Amino acid sequence: MSKMDNNNLIPYQVLIILLNFSTIVSSILLQATRQNTMDDQYHLEGAIDQFTSKSVIRCLSDCSSRLQCMSFFYNKDTMDCILHSDSFIYTVPTEQGDGWRFYLTEDVSGRCPSSNEFKYYRALDLCYSIHAPVQIDFTAIKTFCAGIGGELIRISSEQIQQYIQKVTAADPTERICIQGTDTIKPANWTFDDGTPMTYFNWDTVAGEPSGNRGRLEIFTDYKWHDLPSTSSNQCLRICERMRII
Repeated sequence: MSKMDNNNLIPYQVLIILLNFSTIVSSILLQATRQNTMDDQYHLEGAIDQFTSKSVIRCLSDCSSRLQCMSFFYNKDTMDCILHSDSFIYTVPTEQGDGWRFYLTEDVSGRCPSSNEFKYYRALDLCYSIHAPVQIDFTAIKTFCAGIGGELIRISSEQIQQYIQKVTAADPTERICIQGTDTIKPANWTFDDGTPMTYFNWDTVAGEPSGNRGRLEIFTDYKWHDLPSTSSNQCLRICERMRII
């Protein structure tokens, strides 16, 4: 069997090994898939941790023990392991070197299936997928999210706000459509199911919210604006599967 074949078998090997670690069985099980397009690249800025690890399986084991870990770089020659909370959808690795491989973790417990590009950030129990921008039409966007088994993302805390900022920082799209309405309970913002919203990040300098417009977007400097249900502008679509409460 060739070296490439061995690398491609890593997701199955890792799952078998993880089942033998009692300290990891208690958490959601992960497998790691090598992203060949990022061979011989790595990234240090914003890393959760960096250390020497005897194998890629051990590197994944360490990643699995950190709720913030979503991906890792491993060097098969130097045995260096670099853990990250970023999926590197938009982040571009800044370093190059022989032997580096990038692995993106996937949930295999069923909580966040990798179908439809869903990715799992365990620290926030956030199962999300980011999709290309489209012209703003909240009915169409919500229908799209429902069609892949999710809903338009809820920004319910500063931690989720900051994480979304991080994973979309390099995307050129100016706007992100998010869940929220003041039409169910006038003058009171709720999520689509009527749950009251308690976290906001309004662009107060721009006089937001302007009121009685019914929908929400993240705009300049990641501040929130309210807007009508449709617009000629485009927004990035982020869908999520319902979080465990």
